[in-house]
Amino acid sequence: MALDSLEEQIQSMEVSYLELTTEMEAIQALMREAEVELDRLRALKQTRPSGTGSAQPEASVLSGLEAAAICPEPTVLEGGCEPLQGFRVGVIGPSSREADYRRVIESLGARFGFAPSEEKLGQIDRLCNKSDGVIFITSFTSHKVEDHLAKAVRRLGVPIYHLRYRGLERLREAALELLPQMQAFRCPTAKAN
Repeated sequence: MALDSLEEQIQSMEVSYLELTTEMEAIQALMREAEVELDRLRALKQTRPSGTGSAQPEASVLSGLEAAAICPEPTVLEGGCEPLQGFRVGVIGPSSREADYRRVIESLGARFGFAPSEEKLGQIDRLCNKSDGVIFITSFTSHKVEDHLAKAVRRLGVPIYHLRYRGLERLREAALELLPQMQAFRCPTAKAN
């Protein structure tokens, strides 16, 4: 009798766990959509008039971190080039966000590489081998992955940026902040600032 009751409780807990997992995935999807919408609204806010009567920003060409942080489309800096054009930027993070990360990195002109942070160590090695710089999103990542990555970047000399916050705007900033190190990595005689 007691064993039957215990089995029923276990089955009930398994059903509850599956329901919670499904709800959590739905909430995460809604959060991703909300973040994309928030990025879109921030970009719109930047184009609103500030008492000048114009609906466009004063300069048609944006520059620096500000431009990259607000533009969902390819960012063009002064001089007409995308800031990370020709570079390969790898991102290690939750696989559920890969498409969002790809959109951000490619909007800066870089080629995108990705490895999930869910303990697929071989993929992390391959990504580090192919990248000029790696952005490691540390949220929800095991120490095993972090230790493995530290060894890989040390062995290869690849620049790495540890990013605690997963927001897309912050990812853009991290990619641009990594640029001097990637330039020095690609051309060791150049000095990174």
